[in-house]
Amino acid sequence: MPDAAPAAHIRIRVRMTARPIDEPHRVSSPLELLFDLTFVVAVAAATEQFAHTIVDGHAMDGLVAFLQVFFAIWWAWMNFTWFASSYDTDDVAYRLLTMLQMAGVLVLAAGVPAAADHGDYRAITTGYLIMRLGLIAQWLRASVEDPASRRTAIRYAVGIGAAAVGAAAVGAAAAGAYYGQGYYVPGYYGAAAPIACGYGYYYYPPYNRCVPTP
Repeated sequence: MPDAAPAAHIRIRVRMTARPIDEPHRVSSPLELLFDLTFVVAVAAATEQFAHTIVDGHAMDGLVAFLQVFFAIWWAWMNFTWFASSYDTDDVAYRLLTMLQMAGVLVLAAGVPAAADHGDYRAITTGYLIMRLGLIAQWLRASVEDPASRRTAIRYAVGIGAAAVGAAAVGAAAAGAYYGQGYYVPGYYGAAAPIACGYGYYYYPPYNRCVPTP
C-alpha cells in the first residue's frame, strides 16, 4: 500500500521579521491567492454597477462612483500585498487577521450596489474599517516582534488608523446620507502614509515580484 500523505504542518506562531527581497523560490501562499480572489469579487461588483450606469445613460455619474469604490478596493489590496511581501509568517495569528481582512472586502463588495444606486456608503465604510482593523493589528504585531522596523511599523499603524477613524467619523456625521467625496478624504490621507513612513526610518522594501517598484 502507498504511504499516507504527510499531515499538513500548522505553524502556531512564528516571529515576524522582514523577509529578504531576494529570497529564492518564493511563491504566493494558498491563503494569499484566496485573498486575491475576494478582491476579484469586489472589483467585479463595482464593474457590474458601472456597466449598468453606462447602459442607463449616466456614464459620467457612474464613473465617479466607480473610481471612488475602485480606489478603496485597490488601495486595500496594495496595503495588504506590501505588508505580506515583507512579513508573511503564515502562522495562526497571521491567517486569522488575513481572513478578517477578507471578510471586510466581501462586506465592501456587498455595499457597492447601495453606493452606486443611492449614494449610501455605509456598508462600504464598514467593510473598509474591518480591513483596516486587521491590517493595523498586523503592523502593531510587526512593531513588537521586529525591533529594526518598529518606528516605521508604528507609523503605518497610526497613519492607517487615523484614516480609518476619519472615515468612520465622516460616515457617522452623514448618518446614512450621501457623502461620496467626503468619505474619501481620509482615504487620500491613508494613501500618503507610505510616503510619510518611508523617510528617515527603517525602510522595508516589498518583494519585487509581488509589488512593482521604481
